Amino acid sequence: MTCYVKDSDTFWPTPDGAIDIRTELPVGTYTVGLDPRKGFFLKLVTDFCITGKIYGKTPRHADRILNSFHARPNATGVLLSGEKGSGKTMLAKLISQEAAINGIPTIIINNSFSGDAFNSFVQSIDCPAIVIFDEFEKVFKPEDQEGILTLLDGVYPTKKLFILTTNDKYRVNQHMTNRPGRIFYMIEYKGIDLEFIEEYCNDNLKDELKIHITQICRLTMMYPVFNFDMLKALVEEMNRYNETPNEALEILNAKPFMDDSTKYNVKITENGKQVDPDTFHPRCIRGNPISNNDLEFYIRPNSDSDDEFDSPSNYEIEVNQNHLKKIDPDSGVFTYVIEDEKKTTVITFTRETYKTMTRWQDAI
Repeated sequence: MTCYVKDSDTFWPTPDGAIDIRTELPVGTYTVGLDPRKGFFLKLVTDFCITGKIYGKTPRHADRILNSFHARPNATGVLLSGEKGSGKTMLAKLISQEAAINGIPTIIINNSFSGDAFNSFVQSIDCPAIVIFDEFEKVFKPEDQEGILTLLDGVYPTKKLFILTTNDKYRVNQHMTNRPGRIFYMIEYKGIDLEFIEEYCNDNLKDELKIHITQICRLTMMYPVFNFDMLKALVEEMNRYNETPNEALEILNAKPFMDDSTKYNVKITENGKQVDPDTFHPRCIRGNPISNNDLEFYIRPNSDSDDEFDSPSNYEIEVNQNHLKKIDPDSGVFTYVIEDEKKTTVITFTRETYKTMTRWQDAI
């Protein structure tokens, strides 16, 4: 049986019979160190502490991950991917905090330990534990990542929940992706979701500014990734100066990056009938579809006509922000509806991804 020798705030896994033996690792948060003579050891550090309300899907994700960890026999791996401020660390902290309530310690790996000696050390900790590899791709070089694959495989009989956070999933070993035997869950953070934004704004915006929540949600779609730091700063600035979102963002260090590299394909329907793409112009737009400026589309009713789009027989449709009815942030679809006495026109802009691009030049 593995026991633990306590030396000040450091615990050493050791065989039964040593001095000051602990038969269980006390609940707490530890980092792993390496002594040249004695080997690996655990050192107590300050526990994670989360204060205030937790927004969005984080509590649901934490409950599900912990439930699966308890239900599964050995190791369970979780990969959390996304830029700083997107919620990865918050989820890891919440899981650690909830696990501690049930007597499960957390071990943080912030050095590139790997290989048989390190794997054996983790195996020697025979109690259930949360093991967090923070900023995994920065701490572990590609050759070091290979060394912990066996640890993640669940080959060892000890029960561990391995949580890996990364800012760049493409720098994580390819043998970890699409391998549920090693990494059971993979959560990719593309910024905070609309549920999070609405809930946070309702709780933190002044009452007279809550009329702008819909506009805030629309503005967040202008960003490839909109993180919590941006939202917090925007709400703070609006409250301080009683400003609209556009006014607050004017000099705030939170600028959208939808430039000409962001391409949207256009689809038009009139009274439920799709308009032939050959009869309208432009068929795609670049930049930000949420704009204060009107977007103009020229329609040529006859697809066989050789008329230019500015011919008197043709007509145009003007679209502006007031016509925006729906945003789907996951698929990148913006839906505009223009209604008049004669017809209902629906225009959708669908963000083009690398998978849908037909020319390699478009991906540059």
